[in-house]
Amino acid sequence: MNVSEDTSCIQCNQKLINDSIKFCRKQFLSSQINEYSETRSVKINEVNITKKEFIDSKISGNSILDEFIKETQLNSKYCDDFIEWIPRSNLENIKYLTNGGNSKVYFGTWNLMLNMSLASIVSNQLSSKVALKAINDSDNINDNILNELKIHHQCRNPRVVPFYGITKAPGGNEYAMVIRHAEHGDLRNYIRKFFPKLTWTYRAKILIELSKALNSIHQMNLVHKDFHCKNILVDENDRIFISDFGLCQSIDSEIETSDSIQGVLPYIAPEVLRRKPYTKQSEVYSLSMIMWELISDEPPFSNRQHDAGFALAVLDGLRPEDIKGTPDFYSNLMKQCWNFEPLKRPDASHLPKLFEEMMELCKMIDDDTISSKIAFGLSESTSTQPNYVTDSNENSIQPEYETKALI
Repeated sequence: MNVSEDTSCIQCNQKLINDSIKFCRKQFLSSQINEYSETRSVKINEVNITKKEFIDSKISGNSILDEFIKETQLNSKYCDDFIEWIPRSNLENIKYLTNGGNSKVYFGTWNLMLNMSLASIVSNQLSSKVALKAINDSDNINDNILNELKIHHQCRNPRVVPFYGITKAPGGNEYAMVIRHAEHGDLRNYIRKFFPKLTWTYRAKILIELSKALNSIHQMNLVHKDFHCKNILVDENDRIFISDFGLCQSIDSEIETSDSIQGVLPYIAPEVLRRKPYTKQSEVYSLSMIMWELISDEPPFSNRQHDAGFALAVLDGLRPEDIKGTPDFYSNLMKQCWNFEPLKRPDASHLPKLFEEMMELCKMIDDDTISSKIAFGLSESTSTQPNYVTDSNENSIQPEYETKALI
């Protein structure tokens, strides 16, 4: 787990993993009472209770979830490295946002005075914007659902979207993860919204952050397995976060290949399509498609159906073409990342340095562009429409870009 070395909570003086909430959550939770033993009495609102009782008073009603929540709180070492049960009464103005591959997503406001017995201690109302990711069929918690919760918690670091707690999803008995609300939504929406303003330097900065985020997961001996623009979030400060760990697994578990292939087909590496184990280098291929999306303002292969025929075409070498005006150094690195052979792609751990070196070249390109515009009074150039190596069918096709079992 990566923790910022120079960011600490000003109230409890413990290290912060992510400073997205500007006050100490821990002071309102049982797990912050570190100076008390499990059986020592704690006086809150003139009522004597034990630390264990204080934790038990905040439960979901599901024994599996409750055990997971308590484990994260009792093992907490930092200011914000725990999960909590968040009653729906503490969530306000909940509204439907979108439908992801395996879940509906809502957004709203979390009233951070989670334990009403502490209301008299706090004079001001504290709140934070959050998103609720409802998990399909989670009224019956199984190993796959628990795996996503545990791995998201395990992967906590400044480049993973903060996972605050669990609550009940609106309109049903399913559960929902309470995570940080990303003001700009996913990276695809961000690209579409700000594409005319994306400089080559800023594209490189995005790729640096994404490659570092991937490395933070790989260092835990994990692979994300669903790495694409819809699972990357951007906040109001343009910070990048990886989300959605439903398919994330230990690299060791990938030795046994699955009978099915899951994910978003254009981002899946050829070796995975051939039912080979998913590796760190497979995620380098996924990143190459994000590189292409950053220069095209389009999802890869949006003019094709994502079916078995498309998968065979990828195995035969189908890749997106370069976009006109792309610097050679960018195009060359992108092509290296989508090489058919995993071992011929750049090592995933080397990508941050490669993108940092690329950023210096991007700065030169951007500086020359600005100088030319000043000298000749040129207006902003329009983006070039993407095209592909094959299939020039002009019929409107709306392929799906949601995570699912494919072939």
